[in-house]
Parts: sequence; structure tokens; C-alpha cells
Amino acid sequence: MNSYFSLASKHGYHVFLLESKTPWRRDPKELARRNTHSVPEEVIARKVGEFRPIPALYFAWFSDEEGSRSLLALGRRWLRRGLDSCQRLREEFADFSGFSDVNDMARHYFTRDACLPANRRVVHCTAKFCGGGGGEEYAEREDVIDSLGKIFDIRIIGFVVTPRTLGARVLLDGNELSLWGQDDEESLGVVQKPPNRLKGKKGKKGKKSSSKPSFKTREDFLKSGGGSEEEEEAFCDRLQEYEDEVGDRFYPVPGRGRRAHVTLGTSGEDVKPVTTGLDLLEAVRAERAAAEGREQPQTFSLEGGSELRRYKEGLWVVYLEKAVVFDSVFAGHYT
Repeated sequence: MNSYFSLASKHGYHVFLLESKTPWRRDPKELARRNTHSVPEEVIARKVGEFRPIPALYFAWFSDEEGSRSLLALGRRWLRRGLDSCQRLREEFADFSGFSDVNDMARHYFTRDACLPANRRVVHCTAKFCGGGGGEEYAEREDVIDSLGKIFDIRIIGFVVTPRTLGARVLLDGNELSLWGQDDEESLGVVQKPPNRLKGKKGKKGKKSSSKPSFKTREDFLKSGGGSEEEEEAFCDRLQEYEDEVGDRFYPVPGRGRRAHVTLGTSGEDVKPVTTGLDLLEAVRAERAAAEGREQPQTFSLEGGSELRRYKEGLWVVYLEKAVVFDSVFAGHYT
């Protein structure tokens, strides 16, 4: 089956594996009676005995390529607005990235190189990673099976920026929460440090010099969802804004589903996309501390009523004035 999965990924298709639910689907005698290819019962019985469900690596809400480019462009737009508006963010970003040019910071530091090849052009919000156990039970749930192939409006309410990851924050509704199977309690553990792309390179007065983009060619950048500034602005404008009630703006998802996110990029191949969700959970813990008065984050105003908060060094969160919606399809990923 792997060849079919690879072919589907190559051409931008999502795969749906559906098993017959007839009461005789594993009855060799009845299958032999019904088949029209003269396959002997003993051959069918052997095949039935060998049958094993194909496990998904994970289930997720997947955007299409156009929607993915729009969301990736939107993440870069808001990162750029934060960098333009906030000197403190520019200084921190320059320190951990090695870039001195704001355009390079926003467009070239975070890449999708660490994503699976099939995921580099299509973004998703993971509902259940099956590698950590419980995947078979999840895949057999009736609501999961019924949701395969259905379209969902996924709402983005902000962005989380760390030296490791750039992630879009997702607010799940009731239907989406019913499919949510991720661990909202997991912690980052050993901190993954971003790669020093400028190791050994120094500019004047010991400052790191501006680095070349990590993409070798424009084609590489386009494959990762990039484009010219004009193209990216056009893609951003295709996303629909949504008037949403999120409760406490600076602590919008305290409960179940607080880990829901879309990985827009990581700082290198050694920083895996799973880190984005762990960085988001760290941000939620910081939000709780601020809501309880235990911490006093710095707040900066951004364009259009959106706001930027610095919770500590290397932990920044953008809170959008209005949620942004992108269409997605619920499916499993099998390679």
C-alpha cells in the first residue's frame, strides 16, 4: 500500500481507508459465494486470516495547498508585524537567529525542512498522534470513522514564536473537540536549541552578520509555501476573518484542546514539528501564571487591535483581534 500512499502524497491527495461493515465481511464461505472472480474459499480464508488493519501515523485536519500557502504567509505577515513594531522582539530574534535583516527573520529563519516530505507543502492540525499508543482504538471509534472526509472550519486565534518554532494557535469547537485525542499535559523536557546557522561568523563589534536565506533557490522557497511579498499578501487576503468569542483574550484555551496548533515552521531539521505543540503548552502555562497574577508579561500593541505578549525570553504570543478561518478535511496520514 505504501506505493499508493506515496503517489497520493506526491499529487496532493488525501487517503481515506474505509472497511466494509457488512456482517459477512470476514466470513470466507459467504465471501466465496458472493465473489464474481471464482476465487476459491480456501484462498479467501487465508486472506481473511492474514488481514490486518493499516494503522494511521496520525489523524488530522488537513488544509489544501492553496490554504496552506495562505496560512504560512499569514504567519510570516504577523511575525513581520511583530518585528517591525517591537524592538525587544527584534533584538531577541536577532540574538537567537543570527539574522540582522527583519525580512530574513520573518521569511527565512523558520522552515518546513523538519516536516515529513508529504507535509512540507500542506499544513495540518493533528487531532491524534497514533504512535504513542491508543491509535487502534481511536481509529475504530464511530465518530472518527464518520468524520473522515468531512470539511471543518479551523479557527486560528494567534501565533506562538520561540527560538525553536513558529506555530498558529487553533481554537477547536465542540465537534472538533470530540475528535481531539492529543495529550494536553505533555512538557518539552530537554529544551531543543535552535541551530546556530552562523557559527564562527562575526560582523563588526562581535555582532553576528546577516545570514543568507536557508532556501537555495526561489523554487525551494515556493515548495515550502513561500512567494514574493506581493504574492504572500494576496494569499493572506484569501483567508476569512471570523468574529469569535474566546473568553479571556490572554488565556483563551485553558482546558481541553489547548495544545491544538498548526506548525508553520521550525528552526531546523533537528527541531521536529512536535516541538510546536510543546512550545504552545509552555505558553499556556505562562498565560495561566499571568491570569493568576503570578507573572507580569510585557504587552505590545499591533496593527488592527491585535496584541503581542512577551512572557519570558524566547516566548512570545500574538493574540489576533479576529480569528482567521481555513477550510480543512479530516483524514488519516499513513506514511
